[in-house]
Amino acid sequence: MTAPSSTSSSRAPDAPWRAIWLATAIVLLAAVIVCEVALRGLGFSPSVRDTATVWSFERRRATSEDALVLLGDSRMQLGVDPAVLSEQLGRPVIQLSINSANPMPILEDLAQDEGFTGEVWVSTRAENLFGRPWGAAEEYVAKYEDSGDNPNVVVNTGSAIWLDAHLAVRNAAAAVRQILGAGQSTSYIVMRPDRYRPADYSIVDVDRHRTRVVARTRERYEYPQTARPTTEAFDDSLAVLDDRIRRIQSRNGKVVLIRMPTGPTLWALSDSVFPRDRYWDRMVERTAATGVNFRDHAALSSWVLPDESHLDQRDGAAFSTALANVVIEATR
Repeated sequence: MTAPSSTSSSRAPDAPWRAIWLATAIVLLAAVIVCEVALRGLGFSPSVRDTATVWSFERRRATSEDALVLLGDSRMQLGVDPAVLSEQLGRPVIQLSINSANPMPILEDLAQDEGFTGEVWVSTRAENLFGRPWGAAEEYVAKYEDSGDNPNVVVNTGSAIWLDAHLAVRNAAAAVRQILGAGQSTSYIVMRPDRYRPADYSIVDVDRHRTRVVARTRERYEYPQTARPTTEAFDDSLAVLDDRIRRIQSRNGKVVLIRMPTGPTLWALSDSVFPRDRYWDRMVERTAATGVNFRDHAALSSWVLPDESHLDQRDGAAFSTALANVVIEATR
């Protein structure tokens, strides 16, 4: 008996996949738009996620001719606007500061990089030269060295930065964590594609925030590793710093050491452990860098710091201009 042959009438009809995919895309796009509108209405803003990959993306730009690189921690990252500096100075300005991180591993990385021939402004304090390692600087530098110039990484990272900078929904989870941690109804810090992080203290419980910042700083100065070093140990650290500075200068680069504005309570804490005359002044005297201490310049010492540590976003442009003018005068 011959088996019945298959015919077109016995097959299942082809699904209209093109219509299905189009409908799915429309539903997803509508969902994204609804979420975006809702988040914007709640006060969320787009913000680039500050990761080692994003940092490495900016680090690659540091080998461009005549680049100015900014190093430090959150004081530099929240206080100095690279776009304002770039317009004023007429050169690329690259923000490589990392929140709660020691800039010295990054300075070492730039000193080792024969392709770097630019200028470095380092927001630093005496304790950055010794004691416990802290922050993510070494991790970020390692990520940069491992990633190399892989074009796929560059394209993917650039695309992710663009999406983060334009869609609040891309960073909603991180914003919620920040809000829960800070007790704010909206995120008061966002990060731009150039890694500048303007902070809006008008939406912060400033008294509560200031109390927490002072407490954390006091605790840090109580770490055994943050105890004052001997003069000999400090001079050894200065020799290492000076070697990094001179390697950059040997390629016609410049290094400026900057003590960023600090509120009176935090300054008193710092100066009680690391007196300026024994540490900052000695650091400037024993290295080839130019030193700029905010306390020596009226243009840098008159700013109101809401939490005694950081500038508000409304002062970012004016402070960046003032800092540039002071550095220009100091390096003539």
